Amino acid sequence: MGPSNTTIAYPQLSQVDNTVYENGSTVAVRTHYVYDGLGNVIQEISDGDLAVTGDDRTTVTSYTRLTAHMALMANLTTSAARNWTAREL
Repeated sequence: MGPSNTTIAYPQLSQVDNTVYENGSTVAVRTHYVYDGLGNVIQEISDGDLAVTGDDRTTVTSYTRLTAHMALMANLTTSAARNWTAREL
């Protein structure tokens, strides 16, 4: 069976606007989110204080997809560890 061409639907938070209180005054901050095709956040862009330039921050996240080979190796490793422990007892 080949790969599926179905679309994955997921709720997506695209932007958050907050007001924080800092040293007795209010600061407006904004964060944007970018998603991959599976709904994982791959970028978080923080604009920081909207009244100030230069305090922006971007966080980039990458994901490794579990392949069938990786799952098989993890299962074999776990089984081998269980067998070794059982023999030692």
